[in-house]
Amino acid sequence: MIKYNNACPDAAERIIKMAEQQQQHRTELENKVITQQIKESQRGQIFGFILGLIGLLGSIILIYSGKEIGGSILGGGSLTLLVSLFVLGKKAQKKSLEEKSNKDNSGQ
Repeated sequence: MIKYNNACPDAAERIIKMAEQQQQHRTELENKVITQQIKESQRGQIFGFILGLIGLLGSIILIYSGKEIGGSILGGGSLTLLVSLFVLGKKAQKKSLEEKSNKDNSGQ
């Protein structure tokens, strides 16, 4: 840093300030990405819940109208879909956290 200052006055301070600004910018971007991911996840959960309720409501209507087999298939399919989406979402989230942890531990 002394050599930088000898070559250009206040160069070391400018370099440090530039690094600090870059770090702040990176942190702000990461916060925006995380916020968007949370919003996207919440929207997905809400839409999935609504679709699941529609499927279950449809199955109840079918069962009460005398179409027990169709209602049971629709209800079972809706529940299976909701559970599988939840489980797959949790697996993807866990995998993402593990990859990030491995990346952080490797020093990248």
